[in-house]
Amino acid sequence: MKSAFTSLLRATAFLIIGGFIGFWLSDTIKDARLMFSAASTQSSASAAWKDFAQRIEAVGNRILEDDFANTTDRDRAEGIRQLAHVIVDGLRWEFDNASPEFTGLLVNNTDTSGWGGPNVDNKYLRGRIDGESTYILTGNIAGLEDIAIQSSKGDLHMGQIGASATLDLSSLLVSDNGDFTIIISPEQQQGNWIKQGEDHTILSIRAYYYDWTKHSDGKFYLVKDGNQGLAPSPLTEAEAAQRLANATHWIETGLVGWDKWLKLALSGAQDNVANGPRTVGGGSSTLLYGSVPFAMKADQAMIIELENPQASYYSYQTYTYSWFDAGDYANRQTSLNHTQTRTDSDGKIRYIASVKDPGVANWIDLEGRSKGMITFRYMNANNPQQPEVTVVPLSELPSHLPADTAIVSKDERRSTIAIRQKHVQHRFHN
Repeated sequence: MKSAFTSLLRATAFLIIGGFIGFWLSDTIKDARLMFSAASTQSSASAAWKDFAQRIEAVGNRILEDDFANTTDRDRAEGIRQLAHVIVDGLRWEFDNASPEFTGLLVNNTDTSGWGGPNVDNKYLRGRIDGESTYILTGNIAGLEDIAIQSSKGDLHMGQIGASATLDLSSLLVSDNGDFTIIISPEQQQGNWIKQGEDHTILSIRAYYYDWTKHSDGKFYLVKDGNQGLAPSPLTEAEAAQRLANATHWIETGLVGWDKWLKLALSGAQDNVANGPRTVGGGSSTLLYGSVPFAMKADQAMIIELENPQASYYSYQTYTYSWFDAGDYANRQTSLNHTQTRTDSDGKIRYIASVKDPGVANWIDLEGRSKGMITFRYMNANNPQQPEVTVVPLSELPSHLPADTAIVSKDERRSTIAIRQKHVQHRFHN
């Protein structure tokens, strides 16, 4: 029975990946790398800037069309904000980390530049690689609760699917003080090593933060072997024009691509019914992912019930439709991980998702949304499971919960939010 269920999950994952590739290859958005590569050598920077402005205007108009669920003032406001966030990360990625020769690590996908369904318990770093050379990653992870490092073909929203195995803390050789060195190369190396495929272009790092009362940070440094102490040539006008075109394409595909990916992934899914867990192409090889699309009224509550996943990490968090955005997780309790979750006296875990705060410790704030998605992640789980989901009137919620369910006061809730606010500022902004 278990093997059949596992096979079904794998088949579902492959269908999602195959469908994504199919829609992407047929998409009408032009590839800026192809479109601008010939023209960039004979175009001025002003022509490149004009092209950028026109295409950003077009994608801004595109995401405000009706098929992006833009039915309210809030929908449109969040669409504009999402465009601003993606512009920030796209420009930084293509200008400040464009070369695999003189690479480095760029913090991305933060609370103010999120895209593509970020895990709110992660700090994301990424750097360019060329798939052929040897790279050296050094640093210190003292105080970090886990990491996930892998190379990949590129960004999922651009149809670039494929990643190496994930190197996590349990498989990393680290000195007593937390220092480490990892070799990233096509050929096997002694010690810590990540095998990159010949078409891999990105090295990504997820640093995990479980306990948000702590503020420990890892330190990571990436360099192409042989280029230590050297500097790149000055940027040329043609290169700047090409990078601007590349950034435009990344921004376009980021906005439209993730909306299509999310709709495809949820095609056939039912509201208020859990899907998964399953692996996802391009995601971490140590993680299983699942989702609960929700459609509820303000006077309802969703009970998400499960047994202990027996995982080194698990979490439940919200996302918006269209933007695949994690919401205001610094100022609201939109997520709970395994260290923040209370287990009931009968050994089960129950999350309560609702618009209004029911006063329970395991509340997931829907931010006033009637529709959206809750995603769950299990890392290295021995008991991965599809949770049971029940929607009940909010007024009847206590009768559906154990009598000793953990309750919090308004002051305790505010104290929890204050911890989140401080932690997110520290993690990303100082």
